[in-house]
Amino acid sequence: MVLSNSYPTKPPKAKNMIKHYFKLFLRTFRKKPTYTLINIFGLAVGMASSILIFLFVQHEFSYDTYHEKSDRIFRVSRAWYNQDGAVSLHLGHAAPPFAPLLKSDFEEQIEEAVRVMNTTVIMRDEDKVFKEERFFFADPELFEIFTWKLLKGSPADALSFPDGLVISASMAKKYFGDKDPMGRALELRIGSEIYNGQVRGVMEDIPDNSHFQADFFASMEPVVDFYGGYEAMMANFGSNNFATYLLLEEGVDPDEIGGQLPDFIDRHIAASGQGIPASKGTQLFLWPLTDIHLYSNLDSELEPNSNIEYVYIYGAIAFFF
Repeated sequence: MVLSNSYPTKPPKAKNMIKHYFKLFLRTFRKKPTYTLINIFGLAVGMASSILIFLFVQHEFSYDTYHEKSDRIFRVSRAWYNQDGAVSLHLGHAAPPFAPLLKSDFEEQIEEAVRVMNTTVIMRDEDKVFKEERFFFADPELFEIFTWKLLKGSPADALSFPDGLVISASMAKKYFGDKDPMGRALELRIGSEIYNGQVRGVMEDIPDNSHFQADFFASMEPVVDFYGGYEAMMANFGSNNFATYLLLEEGVDPDEIGGQLPDFIDRHIAASGQGIPASKGTQLFLWPLTDIHLYSNLDSELEPNSNIEYVYIYGAIAFFF
């Protein structure tokens, strides 16, 4: 048997390889400077574009995930059907009775329910007058569902006062400067009606990756008065102006609730004059909170949403770059 005296050549060290590639680059640059610069520029643009697209895709998938209970939060939407069963209208809003009725009927499965209603107000503080479009009326349970930190005030009862008003840190700075906003009064003009709100809480600005933005949350009491009282409001199934959110109990399957919603509709909405069950004409659906931004483009939304198809397209572009 003949033994070889030769041994495998050791791979070049990383430092030597870098030195080798750098010399190769200089040699190519001297021979073809324009060609080399074009290649470097194209590579830089491609890498930068891929990074930016990756950050965009990451941001799109992050919407509403910052809420501590985001996996248990669902929005209620309402659809209407033609006689042939086709959807004629599908809203991301629902009528005012649905939130309390769902909480009552499914008390073992739904931990909390809350409604928010967006409107435009003319806000006045002494000599300052502004038009505010990111103004919402909300139920007191708002901060039990959503993780928006209050810098001042109590999240448990800030909206339980009839004149309760929670404002963002940005709005506190805008209206009151460096003064303490707590307990300060703001005049709200909505249409021809004038209300007086009192600042009961200051919250952190809502993150950009939220499916809607709000600068003000006010007590629902003025809305109840507008409907003519609580009983009149609870009987109104035609005014679908409320974004409605549910916090499910841990371990509850949303499909289990979804399967019972037709019966729920028929329990609370009377059949037509021809005896057709209400559930044949209208229905409710549960949307995971974290799906709203990319998957929900209904006939009404609190704000325009994105589309998952755009994310796939941009992701493919980044991959091929």
